[in-house]
Amino acid sequence: MATEQEDLDQFVHTQGWLRLKEHAAKEWGDRFQALIKTAINDRDDDMALRKLQQVLVAKEAVEALMQWPTERLAELERAEQGRLAADHVPLTRRGPL
Repeated sequence: MATEQEDLDQFVHTQGWLRLKEHAAKEWGDRFQALIKTAINDRDDDMALRKLQQVLVAKEAVEALMQWPTERLAELERAEQGRLAADHVPLTRRGPL
């Protein structure tokens, strides 16, 4: 059975994931611009501000979701490096020098 790190490493290199990332970037680039234009054309300033806030929150949520696999993989790799470094510390009565 593969580890989470192996699964994520394989996943982020699949053509399907790369296509999804490309599509999400294009879709949100185009849609973001259209939604911003719609929001700033609202004559009610308070409503325009709320619309802009909603667009930004949605954009940040999509970006966070799309970044999760690579961020989690980096986190797992750092943890593995920490474990490897800890394994190389000699255990003596005087401690590490």
